[in-house]
Amino acid sequence: SVLGHAAATDGHSIYVIGGISNGRSNDRVFIYNTSSKRWHEANSRMPKPAYNIAAIELADRIYVFGGRQISSNGNRSKALDDVQIFHPRVDQWTSGPRMPTARIAAAAVEFEGMIYVIGGGLVSGELLSINEVFIPSQSLWLRGNPMPTPRSHLGIVSVRGGLLAVGGTRKSPANELYQPVYNLSDLSPADGPPVGSTKTNSIGVKMVWIPSGRFEFGAAKNSRAENSSTQFVTPRKINIKRGFWISQTEITRGAYHKLVSGDVGKPNLPRTNLTIEQIYDFLEKLSKVEGAHYRLPSETEWEYACRAGSERIRYSDNFTKSGLSDIAWYSENSVALRPVASKLPNSWLLYDMLGNAGEICKDDWLDAKHYSKVPLDGRAYNSSKDIPLTLPYEATSRNYRIGTQGPFKNKVVRGGDVASPQLQVSAVSRQPFTQLRHPNYGFRIVKEDY
Repeated sequence: SVLGHAAATDGHSIYVIGGISNGRSNDRVFIYNTSSKRWHEANSRMPKPAYNIAAIELADRIYVFGGRQISSNGNRSKALDDVQIFHPRVDQWTSGPRMPTARIAAAAVEFEGMIYVIGGGLVSGELLSINEVFIPSQSLWLRGNPMPTPRSHLGIVSVRGGLLAVGGTRKSPANELYQPVYNLSDLSPADGPPVGSTKTNSIGVKMVWIPSGRFEFGAAKNSRAENSSTQFVTPRKINIKRGFWISQTEITRGAYHKLVSGDVGKPNLPRTNLTIEQIYDFLEKLSKVEGAHYRLPSETEWEYACRAGSERIRYSDNFTKSGLSDIAWYSENSVALRPVASKLPNSWLLYDMLGNAGEICKDDWLDAKHYSKVPLDGRAYNSSKDIPLTLPYEATSRNYRIGTQGPFKNKVVRGGDVASPQLQVSAVSRQPFTQLRHPNYGFRIVKEDY
């Protein structure tokens, strides 16, 4: 008997692969013939026996993705990124190109000759929403839109031209329907490190890898998210063409004052009450120390990272006040800024994307009437044609101030802050930064290269 195995069928036989047997990873393949109603065992064994794997049949091959191993001494391995391919006709195993993201307990389904490997988890218990697409004919991995609800141990079925995600390890997960693409150009390269990768820079700021992908930006007027004091825009499809590193939290007083002299105060509070020029000075110093280009996130990058693959405007499991209080400090549960990372993160491990300090983005402010100007590829909007926003700080003048042309023109603030009412604390909430400084507005940073 086995546990944690995977099963796949070619329409004639059912293949039961891997799993755990007698406390060890099982490397055997059991085959049930649906005509003779008999079982037999394949002669060849899995090259890397594993459990909590995903498996699917395509073109007389059984593709096995990821999983985890138990060694002979009982030690459990980290998540695997292996692609193992069983050839039933010749009873042999080969290997395919490794998965972009190692994981356990994902689901695999075939659609139009492509294999979608969706969801799963990490050994730490973190649930994933990623959707990686394998093209067997090209031995190529691409990335599709993430699943709204992160989950592992799920079921995926093809139904009415779509893919339906059912159940899984998540408290009362909703069934979610995904419409796969028919054109490969609609998929993103599976670039960069695995989802959830982190690294810490020289001033102690932990950076989280955000993969490339597509999402629907904004919220329609009269939607559930609308509030009269928040600027909403017509939803637009955005293609974040390249992944990026973003700070896991808002920049704290402790991190800021490692490069800028001044009173640290409480080091774990967000550093707020800065002018745009002061923020750019900090970014310039950090870029020089690190030998890399640090900047503010664009407005579309910010919302993409905040949503973390979800279509919801909040990353809590519900829209109620109690659900919001699990993830955000706002007007109904706090009267002052709080230490960062003291609420739950989103599924991409980012804290305080909603509430606490409002987050200043790189874009010049656009109201809803003029939002057709927003770039659709993840770049920031810059109203000054003669000063490209992609240039580093050194290429601009230090003499610009709020309300003028250039890098210090009115900026966009996202996510709401500790003084915001409930409806302003969401992934689509946006405000203009029209003051010289604001006691509740802070920022997080993006590192461009990987």
